[in-house]
Amino acid sequence: MFIKRLGFEELYDAVWTNVADKVVWGKRFCMRVAFDGNRFAILIDDELVMQRSLTDVYPDDPALQILRVGLAVNWEWGDDTGSVFTSFKARR
Repeated sequence: MFIKRLGFEELYDAVWTNVADKVVWGKRFCMRVAFDGNRFAILIDDELVMQRSLTDVYPDDPALQILRVGLAVNWEWGDDTGSVFTSFKARR
């Protein structure tokens, strides 16, 4: 996860986890993200793969206000070889 704060994306403060064989070429999976403005949880096929708080990275920052949601694909670490989104849902 790349955190954008104060108008700048903090590349070197990125939070990540290795999901090993949970995400592989040609295999469908469901990724679910829950976020309350500070704490987030990421699940792949209903298995928790990451759980953190933004205050773990920036202890003095206030919680974020969620105004919109969306999808992003990162090409920085290599070419996208055919990602397909078959569904997208947002709930309160």
